[in-house]
Amino acid sequence: MKLSKVERQILVNQFEILSHLRPGSEAHYRQQAEALQNGFDLAIAGIFEYMFDGLSAEDCRRVLNHMDMYSALKNSFGRLNAPSSVTAADVEFEGYDGNHETAFMSYARYLVEHEQRFVELGTSHDGRSNDFNSHSASLDRYDRMFAAWEGLGSAKFQLDEATIRRLVDIR
Repeated sequence: MKLSKVERQILVNQFEILSHLRPGSEAHYRQQAEALQNGFDLAIAGIFEYMFDGLSAEDCRRVLNHMDMYSALKNSFGRLNAPSSVTAADVEFEGYDGNHETAFMSYARYLVEHEQRFVELGTSHDGRSNDFNSHSASLDRYDRMFAAWEGLGSAKFQLDEATIRRLVDIR
């Protein structure tokens, strides 16, 4: 990333302000400011290392769709009377691969933690907090599941056990 001198100066000013506002972090912010002031590209790249490119509105809708589907799966499972072919673990939203689907994982976390949406997906059946990192590719599978779920029409929010099983078995 190449920043103009004006952009670098604006960031230098910001880091200088932060060095005064955050006791204990002064050296870190001054180091960042110095890298920007001097135009050290490798050090500047490190400042932005954990900044994502973002997620398009279309991909945000994909995450919302996946989470909406899992919310329906989880709620439908909760209404079943003594299910025998599906478990609470089967209807848990595992999230997205933290290495290759990071922006999707981050948006799922954002929805639960900051927008307070789909909060029921933030906790596993055994009470553990969900970090939404599935540790394996999930997007394609969720897309296939979502297409099948959408095809159910108005019945998609009142799923029976066999339908839940069919959906979670999609690979």
